[in-house]
Amino acid sequence: MRSQLVAFDRYYQDLLVDPARFRYGAPMRLARWGARLVPRPDLWALLDAGPAALEATGVESPSAEPGRQRQEYLQVVGRRRDAVVVDAARPLDEAAAAVEWALLGLLERRLARRHSVLREHENPVRARTLLFFCRHRVPLVSSLVRIAFNSDIHCRLRSPLVMPHPYGIVIHRRSVIGDRVTVMPQVTIGAKEPGESVAPTIEDDVYIGAGARVLGGIRVGRGAVVGANAVVTSDVPAGSTVVGHNRIVRKGSLEDLRSRTRVAPERLSA
Repeated sequence: MRSQLVAFDRYYQDLLVDPARFRYGAPMRLARWGARLVPRPDLWALLDAGPAALEATGVESPSAEPGRQRQEYLQVVGRRRDAVVVDAARPLDEAAAAVEWALLGLLERRLARRHSVLREHENPVRARTLLFFCRHRVPLVSSLVRIAFNSDIHCRLRSPLVMPHPYGIVIHRRSVIGDRVTVMPQVTIGAKEPGESVAPTIEDDVYIGAGARVLGGIRVGRGAVVGANAVVTSDVPAGSTVVGHNRIVRKGSLEDLRSRTRVAPERLSA
């Protein structure tokens, strides 16, 4: 596992989505608890062909079952920053290339971590203080620090997060934040409606301008730019720039995305 590529088809989470396939009749709470004991994959690739393609496979199942399983899987991967959804209705070579690109991105991030090519050291002291107490829930002290900065960050922050001015920032506990994401002041990353348990997934190298609102179970692609005061409620393609209300003013090309997210060789050799 540490030195080679190990690929699984239908991992443990398939039991949670389709227990009947595995003749599982015990409480689902027990199965979800057991998922904590299973090694977590470094990358999830969901091949999504849509309900019509699932029914065309000829597998006997209730008419609503393929659609239900599809939605369950989309929810499973939607909560993970290490997941990619591939349109399986595309030609085989294009679908394979999408998975290869996600795998190369994973290797790039791992290389950056090993060589300490991270950006969190660029944060001012006040931002590092806020991030420390958001990661370490110190009773009373963490609450006082969040009040002092007028910020409320509840999601798990396992990756570097750059905050040049850490004031008025709100991040939902279900949000997934990628590597080297820059968040400017007065940004909200959360649910569309109060009480919702779905929140955005922000991929690597994304820049979110001051006062922006990123809402709902959407995905902001790698290297995208969210303009100041923008309201984003739909997916943003990788390398794109979005302003206003879901208005994409520039779509990123593959070469542009590579040039913007590539780690400088001189920094790796340091």
